[in-house]
Amino acid sequence: MLKILALLSVALFFFACQGEETVFIKQIKNDSSQQCTFYFFGPNNTALFSDTVIVAAGTTEKIYSYFEENSSINANQSCGIYTDQDDTISVETTSGGKLIKSLYADQDWEYLSYNNEQICTFVITDGDIQ
Repeated sequence: MLKILALLSVALFFFACQGEETVFIKQIKNDSSQQCTFYFFGPNNTALFSDTVIVAAGTTEKIYSYFEENSSINANQSCGIYTDQDDTISVETTSGGKLIKSLYADQDWEYLSYNNEQICTFVITDGDIQ
């Protein structure tokens, strides 16, 4: 009986020490009427699948996903994309217009946190293209 209590105590201690997992996601949502193409250059490229991300009008593309074990929902990452001196991001639109929002600026992102997901969404509207 003492062995069972000891094993149960160890198991409870182990599970009590386990943190939660958090998923951090960055995505681009294109609510504009134009296709936007993002080119990510440099060694710290944060694009998830490619260095070129095409976001058609009316669609959303995930550009970053990171899973952190043993964290808590209080763990947080900045929404803005960090780059060093060797990294650049270039954006093209179908009209040749310039995107006036910046992927680098936290204030240009929408942040949502629920359960164990933290989602940063960069929303583009027609008003964001000049």
